[in-house]
Amino acid sequence: MTEGEAAGDAAGAGQVVLVAGGASGLGRAVAGRFLAEGASVAVFDRSADKLAELADAWHGAEDVSAGTSLLTLAGDVRSHDDNRRVVDEVERRFGRLDALVITVGIVDYMASFRDYRPEDWMGAFGEVMAVNAGGPVLLSLVAAPLLAASRGSITFTLSTSAFWPPASGPVYGMSKAALVMAVRQLALDLAPEVRVNGVVPGAVLDTDIRGPESLGQEARVSGLTKPGAGDAIAADSVLGRAPTGDDYAAVYVLLASHRDAAVATGSIISWDAGISLLGHGQLLARRQPR
Repeated sequence: MTEGEAAGDAAGAGQVVLVAGGASGLGRAVAGRFLAEGASVAVFDRSADKLAELADAWHGAEDVSAGTSLLTLAGDVRSHDDNRRVVDEVERRFGRLDALVITVGIVDYMASFRDYRPEDWMGAFGEVMAVNAGGPVLLSLVAAPLLAASRGSITFTLSTSAFWPPASGPVYGMSKAALVMAVRQLALDLAPEVRVNGVVPGAVLDTDIRGPESLGQEARVSGLTKPGAGDAIAADSVLGRAPTGDDYAAVYVLLASHRDAAVATGSIISWDAGISLLGHGQLLARRQPR
């Protein structure tokens, strides 16, 4: 365990954590939970505007533990140069890296393969796969030496769409399925120094996940953000609730813990509020506002 974890009660205390895609939605909630538990957090995101807003909000937050640090870094997870710069800056600022958490992602907002024009397919496929799978693996490889030095961890964000046909986003589902194998292969290849796991969240009401530029969907956001979505999800949920990012954050802190997750690697944890019990939310998809 780290010195910080040995001295404190919180699982994230004293850790240095890099959250990719952490400026909004689920990633922001995860980063906030690490900060609240006493970690130093670097947030890597493509949107400089969202990073600036996040820094303004958190630097004055009273509920963030004393002694923690927040570093914001803009860049594209698909770029080797950006990934290298981000990891180097984390090392320069904090001296080490204990955990990499990846929440970056985009969704192709297409109801099915039938909705695709053949001439649009390769562009959308390449963009979504690169952002959701290729870039995260690239960042993991760049960060691996630092993580090995700290006996650290990588946690990927998967989706129920990795296992069941999604309500929308055929390429999104394929990209998340690819990450299932990435988790298992990286867990094997980076052992014993680095632990690698995946979290499968369900619906996230405060998501800000956008669509691919190749389909002209870069400004589109999920129907989960529209009025009435929460009521529809809660009505059909086995738990009777519509989760936000905060409801999922704790499991990421757990998996990053040197103390509490020392034997967790290659694990795919369903933390989905039971949505997979309902046929992956196909019923929910029909009832959500469009």
